[in-house]
Amino acid sequence: MTLEGTFKQGFGAGLFTFSPNPAFLDTVRAMGVGVESEKRRDGRERDQDARLLQFALSDVSTAFIQSMRAAGYDVSLDKYLAFRIFNITPAYLRELNDLGYRDLDSDAITSFRIHKVTPEFIRGIRELGYDDIPARKLVAMRIHRVTPEFVRELKAAGYSGIPIDKLISMRIHGVDAEFAKRMNGTK
Repeated sequence: MTLEGTFKQGFGAGLFTFSPNPAFLDTVRAMGVGVESEKRRDGRERDQDARLLQFALSDVSTAFIQSMRAAGYDVSLDKYLAFRIFNITPAYLRELNDLGYRDLDSDAITSFRIHKVTPEFIRGIRELGYDDIPARKLVAMRIHRVTPEFVRELKAAGYSGIPIDKLISMRIHGVDAEFAKRMNGTK
């Protein structure tokens, strides 16, 4: 990629020229990485240069692919792109492994990142006595805003030990700490 431009008082403008390296696709194929069809779902040809630009801008390099494979993820090139887009790194995977979330498929890992299932979130929920939560329930908790803070607020309102499914259901139906206090007569 060749860049040309100017910066003045914190603002910049310019142009770039991308010189695609079609050998990149041959290299990743030689590594055994699946490269999706060059055809789109509607049957039209994909623009190979545009795809190569996307991989380059996202830093889907052979080194990144090797690091993810070493972490146990031997997936397609488009899945590696998703990993880059959602900042799924070997360090993130190690933290999840340390918390017992091993062997999650690439879609589950991507879903974790999209919905902000972080190691901190998992630890926060565990500190409240919720262990061994299935990956899909962690995602559902994040989608429906079942946070450690919410669980602590319910506990302060007199409700503790509520099963995960019930916590999710409470959030779906609009239950918050104030409602729980009113129901328990503590407000």
